[in-house]
Amino acid sequence: MKHLTTCSNSTKRNKKLFFIIALTFLLTGTLACSTTESLVVSGVVSDADGTPPAAAVIILLSTEDYDIAVDPVMTDEFGQYQFELPGGQNYLQIVVPLSGETSEDYNLHGYTSQLSLISVGSDDMIHNFTLIPCHDFILESFDSEGALILNDDWIGLRFVDDTAGIATEDLFIGNDKGEGTPSVPGVCIPLGQTRRFFVQRTIPNFGSIVLMADNDGAGFTAGAKGGTVLNLEYELARTQITRLRNNLVAYQTAGYKIPPAIDDELVKAESLLSQADSQTGAQQAALSDQATSKALWALENLELARAEHDIPRYRTGGLTVTVLDAASAPLSGATVAYTQTNHDFLFGIFDTLENTGIKGYELIQLAGINYLTTGFYLSETEPEQDQISWDYIDHQIGVLDLDEMGFTLKAHALLALWDFATPDYLKEMSFDEVNKEVYDHISELVERYRDQIDIWNVINEAHGRSAALDFSREEITTLTQTGIRAIRNHDPDARIIINSAFDWYGESRQMTLMTTGQSDDFTLSVPAYLDQLVVDGVNYDVIGQQLYNGGYSDIFTQWGLGDPFGIPTWDLSHISALLDQLGEYGQPVHITEQSVPSTWEPGWAQYGAGWRHNHWDEEMQAEYVHDFYTLAFSKERVEAITWWCINDSNSFINTGGLLDEDNNPKQAYFALRDLIAGWTTAGKGETNAAGQVTIRGYGGEYDLTVTHDDQSWRGTVHIWEQQTNEFNIQIPGD
Repeated sequence: MKHLTTCSNSTKRNKKLFFIIALTFLLTGTLACSTTESLVVSGVVSDADGTPPAAAVIILLSTEDYDIAVDPVMTDEFGQYQFELPGGQNYLQIVVPLSGETSEDYNLHGYTSQLSLISVGSDDMIHNFTLIPCHDFILESFDSEGALILNDDWIGLRFVDDTAGIATEDLFIGNDKGEGTPSVPGVCIPLGQTRRFFVQRTIPNFGSIVLMADNDGAGFTAGAKGGTVLNLEYELARTQITRLRNNLVAYQTAGYKIPPAIDDELVKAESLLSQADSQTGAQQAALSDQATSKALWALENLELARAEHDIPRYRTGGLTVTVLDAASAPLSGATVAYTQTNHDFLFGIFDTLENTGIKGYELIQLAGINYLTTGFYLSETEPEQDQISWDYIDHQIGVLDLDEMGFTLKAHALLALWDFATPDYLKEMSFDEVNKEVYDHISELVERYRDQIDIWNVINEAHGRSAALDFSREEITTLTQTGIRAIRNHDPDARIIINSAFDWYGESRQMTLMTTGQSDDFTLSVPAYLDQLVVDGVNYDVIGQQLYNGGYSDIFTQWGLGDPFGIPTWDLSHISALLDQLGEYGQPVHITEQSVPSTWEPGWAQYGAGWRHNHWDEEMQAEYVHDFYTLAFSKERVEAITWWCINDSNSFINTGGLLDEDNNPKQAYFALRDLIAGWTTAGKGETNAAGQVTIRGYGGEYDLTVTHDDQSWRGTVHIWEQQTNEFNIQIPGD
């Protein structure tokens, strides 16, 4: 079971919300019905000096279905508004300013749009709004037919950040060219502030990818109100080419051997961008897309070339074996044969014995998987207070059976405080009672399974609001520390993970604002969350990071818990940079959750499902496995990669398993098996005059056989990554 906190504007509900936000006062919608007493809401819309905008549209949405509740109204010349609406429910109130000015015929807003929540039972029905002056950045984007993409037709992830890597709550509000004309996407950036745009776009011959536009690293900013029209495809191309150019210089300076083809692709991309400079509109966009495609291919190939250099650097070690005779003299000419029998690196997977059966686990063990994530969700391990489901954990999750198979085990999500996965008895407790229950619950689990489980995920996705119930940041920190204390007290040698969703910039904050009208002051970007853990003195061992990267999921819909959703895709160069940033914290990094599908359905596109290189099929899934594992395996701090799930029968990402529903291996299974086999060392050598031979191999345990004439020695040795050690062997005489 898994919960997605990534902000995607692609579900049906969110598409409706974006559509409504883009409306002007000329549009009306389906009115929400109510027989309860009506409410009168009024207020004033103005800036900090009390000056009203030329006009502002006030839109009221029912929070039950996000339909328009009453006809939109306009403020008067004094910025005043008033409307009557049915009582008995909550409403999302949206204020869209109109400045009366234009840029290239587009109507401008001049002030940021604002949202608020009208709550049932509130005595305060006066809602005043203080507007923030801003500069309109209008994003013209074109589809493959050369038509402008309209704001209310946009599909896929899009958000804005502050250039420091933290998503803001700036909204994409449409800009139109007058009465009856459709609007295109625009973001009104507060004066003096700097922003980057992140948008999901389909790039010909590359994929449906989330890309950044950052104005060649400077970001977009303005000191005065007004408007700037940008060709979005052109801005995306500029940014990707700058990324490629900067990475090339950095890697060449660091001594990496760069394939000449990558330099050639940079030249071609720059040439296309130069041609785009002299064009406008759809022609400029088409040339820019071609430039972006070439840059993205080169960026990924550059990262894979770097990975091939770094894998032996970070994943291998040396062992100098000295063979001596019975008199302790060096023995030359002895044959030393070695075969790796296991890996220090953790090649992992998630599932349950109940779902997959022994056959599934046997197959993935044959592929080289040595590490299992087992689901310890509170709603399943202790559904009723003080009644832990020991037999379920032992034989359906399968802890005892899977341990006997020789896997290294991790307990996942001791604390995963999603509403749907939290037992009712816990929700009814005071915080102090919850804190005590957390200690007792985790203590019992660790005490019982300390011999089977080496690694414990103490808390899951706590950087974000959706996995924290209504607790404050301080309370979540306390619960985290309580869980860690319980683990340390009952198994001092255990390793503790804190796991984050792939909500890297904290982009899910915007979804909270759009659905509740309230700012999300809880959710942090992943780096900000890790920084906060340091400030708070949280003592954990391993950084866990989810990296789902494309496809579609309807598993929550099947469970009656929500709408289906698409998972956006990021290019591997971007993923590589994020992993490098995680490595800078100096702790081991586990990629805790990752999968992509092996099929593609056309209907997935409407939910913002991303894809790479081609629509997902078995071949594309296998290609992704090869490239992603190569990249991640090369990172110095990464010590584990977990795929989610074994088979398709209950996979979080539809068709995201390495096996199909009947446990038949897919191409991705064989791709991973072959990679692990290629990262497994075996061979033999002959000792020199000093009786020595040096083995270079991947980190792990080795069977070693030494023979000389009729004498032999057999045993095991260990090669440690990034180390060179010595081992002496004495061959007895006759």
